[in-house]
Amino acid sequence: MNKQFYHTILTAALGGVCMMGVVACASTADSKSSKVQKKADATGTWTFGTASGSVAVSEYTAKKGIGFTVFNGNMLSLKAEETGIKATKTFQFKIAAENGNYEVTAVTTAKDIISEAITEPVFYIDETGAKNSYTPPTDTATGIPLIGVPKTIESGKSFCVAVCDGVLDLTFIRDASDITLSSITIKALPVPKREKPWLIAIGDSTTNLDYQDKCSWGNVVDKGMVKLPESLGGFFNAGASGADTVNFIAWTRLEDALLHTAPGDYVTVNMGINQAKKYKIGLMEITKSDSRAATLPLMEKYYVEGILQRGGIPVITTITARGPYDRAGTPDDNGGLFYNSETKLDEERFVAGKRYAPGQTVPANTWSNSRHSGAYNIKLYDIANNYGLQVIDLGIWGEGFFQSLTADSLAAFNAANKTDFATIYDMVKHGYYADQNHYHATLGVVFAEYMLDCVDKLVKGTYSYPYWDYQPCYLKKAKK
Repeated sequence: MNKQFYHTILTAALGGVCMMGVVACASTADSKSSKVQKKADATGTWTFGTASGSVAVSEYTAKKGIGFTVFNGNMLSLKAEETGIKATKTFQFKIAAENGNYEVTAVTTAKDIISEAITEPVFYIDETGAKNSYTPPTDTATGIPLIGVPKTIESGKSFCVAVCDGVLDLTFIRDASDITLSSITIKALPVPKREKPWLIAIGDSTTNLDYQDKCSWGNVVDKGMVKLPESLGGFFNAGASGADTVNFIAWTRLEDALLHTAPGDYVTVNMGINQAKKYKIGLMEITKSDSRAATLPLMEKYYVEGILQRGGIPVITTITARGPYDRAGTPDDNGGLFYNSETKLDEERFVAGKRYAPGQTVPANTWSNSRHSGAYNIKLYDIANNYGLQVIDLGIWGEGFFQSLTADSLAAFNAANKTDFATIYDMVKHGYYADQNHYHATLGVVFAEYMLDCVDKLVKGTYSYPYWDYQPCYLKKAKK
């Protein structure tokens, strides 16, 4: 089911207008102001300036629950005037809010903002099971937070914000001239429970890439090449090619997924192959080390907990099995992907779920492309353990699928696709895969059918993780 059809349904349910992933509803909120925001009720219209009842220009504290933060400056850079606040530096407005989705309208001269900037330490359970914290980076020159959702806005026109940390924050960027802020109107934007749950997919290009000869499993579902099971009411593909944990947030893709999540929806979570080099998104420049360090804490706090806060059901999904190519795009027959001949090992390895000691010989034609401990899979298993989540293991399942291929499979593939591959290896390398990470629609259909079957079983309560005996098993058997 396509995104536009989803927006039509959401619009009808909420009584508003929905365009390009942003829900806009007519606001009926009353004007309000407060020195202390006690109940985390952020809804209403908050006015600024010198008029009676305006929000005071003061530093935000958790106790007050409303206020401002100025980066690399002080509160003197904010001045209350008759028509609003005038700012000579970039500043942030913060207000305590219940976790959930909101429509926001700002009357301001600012054009660029960052919503839901991550500025405070994020506490999480690390790979050892210990409590740890991650301090998000800020720009050294300006102090502006580097992880958040950049937006270009128009004064008086609404945009959406997905709050996951109990505070709705808006960073207003001062560019060439001073900026003013007259009012902010905030309206709750819940997504009502549906008659049937939807499947929402979070991922990278292995979930969403439809380009040239590549077609990922999510795109196969989008195109209707695989039919949704009767237990599901719809599908929304929030994946983004090239995404890692940080830029998936910055590209608004996580926000989009959370804005679509209704109570009871199933949300598959995978962010597995991209470990970004230094890159710039809007005003934010992220380093490779920032991206890697942020993976586990952000996926716990903002992905999984964000889904849970909205009543959704997160399902950890491992990265798809790897294609038989190396990074240069050439065959990698003896690199742990596929063995065309018997291979004697010089170190202990796990191949197709079996332990082989040094000196042992791996049988010929044995697939070992699950990426079981590769990419971000270990972190994904850790998150599943920490939260007791179900796991759909596309990597292990895909490896098993390739191992099950026979001469009859080869003949059937050639007949169905009008190809003439001579070997199973050639069929997989050229008929299923485009490179080491991406694959053709022929394999997209295979992965999609398995994914939908697993989610169908989750909805019906009949799914159980099938790989407890695959070694090493990174899941805890106590988790359900």
